[in-house]
Amino acid sequence: MMKKTSIVIDENTYAKSKKIFEQYGLTFTEAIRLILSKIDPDEFAQLVKSSGYIPSPELKKRIKNVENGKNINEYKDVDDLFDKLSL
Repeated sequence: MMKKTSIVIDENTYAKSKKIFEQYGLTFTEAIRLILSKIDPDEFAQLVKSSGYIPSPELKKRIKNVENGKNINEYKDVDDLFDKLSL
């Protein structure tokens, strides 16, 4: 089952990203789907750390939990997540 969503990004980021994705024969949607399907929690934590982005104390705590395998919630799919969050 596919879940429709939307993201808000600035026009420059969208145009630059779309151009890169097109070089690989991917639409913007296909590329985002591919990227999201390949997210690894450990690699994502490293990416956030190395990006120069300064995470909030709450995000730092959550990253540390993921690195240590603590307080990780797993869901069958997005609908299951939304059900648990009462959304």
